[in-house]
Amino acid sequence: MGGFTELALLSGAIWAAWHMPVVLFSTYNGAGPLWYSLLMFIPSVMGAGLILAWLRLRSGSVIPAILFHGFWNYFIQSFYPALTVQTPPPSDMMLGEFGWASAATYILLALVFWHFRTRLPESYTKEIS
Repeated sequence: MGGFTELALLSGAIWAAWHMPVVLFSTYNGAGPLWYSLLMFIPSVMGAGLILAWLRLRSGSVIPAILFHGFWNYFIQSFYPALTVQTPPPSDMMLGEFGWASAATYILLALVFWHFRTRLPESYTKEIS
């Protein structure tokens, strides 16, 4: 079995693939072109996957990951839009679930959680030999 990094990246990739049909074939995407939505959404989901994996492994429970995901969805889809003012493009490509600010935030947070991977149970911190 691989270490935490491999596990988290695989989990994030599966989660990204799970979202692809709804992003590609429905209205669940950003204000810009579809390629831009994908370019921003995939790193966001991959970063979130790493964070959620860390929370799950550190706590020994799925509850913190469930709460984090639910809170994020509420925040990015309901609470945050109520605090912002709609402005003309390209600002709409910065904000929201498919904006570059979300992707950058998730990547930065994922790097912080990855840095603390040594605080996980030992079986997940071993590197592949």
